[in-house]
Amino acid sequence: IYNFLRVCGLEEQVVKVLTTHNPIKPSLEDEVYDGGRTKASELEDFRFFHNYRDEFAFTKADALLFPCEEAMEPYFQTWPRFAEIIKDKPVYFSTTGALKSDVVTPRNVLRRELNIPEDAKVFLYIGRFMKVRGIDTFVDAARRMIERNSGCYFVAVGEDIPAPLIESPYWIQRGFTQYPADYMTMADCCVIASNHNYFDLGMIEILAQGSPLIAAETGGCRYL
Repeated sequence: IYNFLRVCGLEEQVVKVLTTHNPIKPSLEDEVYDGGRTKASELEDFRFFHNYRDEFAFTKADALLFPCEEAMEPYFQTWPRFAEIIKDKPVYFSTTGALKSDVVTPRNVLRRELNIPEDAKVFLYIGRFMKVRGIDTFVDAARRMIERNSGCYFVAVGEDIPAPLIESPYWIQRGFTQYPADYMTMADCCVIASNHNYFDLGMIEILAQGSPLIAAETGGCRYL
C-alpha cells in the first residue's frame, strides 16, 4: 500500500492507519507458523526480512489502532524497539465483539458423539495448537487433573494432528470446526491459557455464547 501511494504521488496526502492482530510481534509468530520449513542456513535471512517488514509497516504508519491498551502489552514484551517506534504516533483503541452464534448440534447430542457423560464436567480449549496460544498450559493442567482421577473431561479443538497430546479417555482432540459455538455450549467452562493475548477471537465468541471462561491474566484478557 505504501509503495502504491508513493508511485501515485499520494503518500503525503493519505493518512495510513495500521492495525494488527498477532498476539506477539508478527515476525515471531511467522517463525512459529513456518514450522521449521526454512533451512537453518536461511533462518537468519528469514528473521531479517520479516523483522524489516514489521518495522517498516509500523514506522510508515501515521497512526495505530488496537482493540484496547492491554492488547499492546505483548508487543512491548516481545519487541525491544516497539516503544521507540511508536512513541510519536497517535494510538487509538476500539474494542470488538461478536454476535451469538446458532448452535447446530445440541449439547446433549455432541456429548454423546464424544462419549462424554451428560453429568461430567468438561473444560474446552478452542484455537490453534500453538504455545503462544496456551495449548501447552492447557495440556499440562489437563494431565494433572486426569492423574488425580478428577473425572473431568478435557476437549481441545482447532487443529488436525496425528497423535493425541494426552493418551486418556478423558482427553478428546478434534481438528478445525466450522461450528465452534457447538463446543462452547457443550462445555461447562472454556479456557484461554495464552502466554500472550491480543484480543482473541475465540475469547470474544465464548463471551458471546455466554459460556463460563477461565482466562490468563495477559493482554486483552486482562481488559475483559
